[in-house]
Amino acid sequence: MPRKISGRMIAKTIKERLKAETSAMLRKPGLAAVLVGNDPASHLYVELKEKTCAEVGIRFEKHVLSEKTTTHKLKTLIHALNAKRDVDGILIQLPLPRHLDEDEMIGAIDPRKDADGFHPANLKLLLEGKEPFARPVMLNAVEILLDSPEKNLRGKKAVVVGNSDLFCNTIKRLEQERGLSVRGLSAKQLTGRDKQKASSITQKADVLIVAVGKPKLIEASMVKNGVIIIDIGTTRTDGGVEGDASSGARNKSSWFTPVPGGVGPVTVACLLENVVTLAQHKQKTRRIVAPLLPNTSL
Repeated sequence: MPRKISGRMIAKTIKERLKAETSAMLRKPGLAAVLVGNDPASHLYVELKEKTCAEVGIRFEKHVLSEKTTTHKLKTLIHALNAKRDVDGILIQLPLPRHLDEDEMIGAIDPRKDADGFHPANLKLLLEGKEPFARPVMLNAVEILLDSPEKNLRGKKAVVVGNSDLFCNTIKRLEQERGLSVRGLSAKQLTGRDKQKASSITQKADVLIVAVGKPKLIEASMVKNGVIIIDIGTTRTDGGVEGDASSGARNKSSWFTPVPGGVGPVTVACLLENVVTLAQHKQKTRRIVAPLLPNTSL
């Protein structure tokens, strides 16, 4: 019978540790979130991060700019936050309006304040096998979620399905860090003329990580019995929020992350962990050893 990986339980454990760490620091860590436009989902996500910051003892500040904000104005704000001493992490809430280049804006952040771990300099260090100032929150979240059902994945096959080569290449770090054999596929390969060929690859996966944002993309016929499914995709529908894996695919799994309540809470917790780590680099505060994760199956 498939079992859920409770992201909420994992996030709770991380937040409890972070709260203990921030209380031992000389100064509260600070996170600055930058919002451009009036997208309701983006504002909701930032409010969630603000609430979680309050729970763990991180100072939070929000900067909201209009939909028509220019590149110059946004960069000016980012540079000001780079120089602000009580800001340890900067988050640019995506997506940005089309006239703003997301890569350029993320690149304007000081890599020592890169809360999401997406800065090109940090990604370059990571892909070279070196330690960045901040690791990508999604990579950290996936690793933590995989630790819950099975500690030893060495030699197992993983398939990553995403819209971005950068995302797939980042998750490929699991090859070096966990001994997984990782292969990347695009959403187009699973929906176009190559669907049958791509499905033959996903059918062999012991671990399937999917981040597309297309409900029911992963059909039951595309996975084998006992697969572990890490479902990162989220799409708002009339029925609520749906992931990329169909119920049929989940029913064949041994473990899966639900949507909502799976990857999302852990990603937010990992974001705040990056902020604390960045602050500790400046304050040189000793980290408290993380406690063992609780039993997160439901």
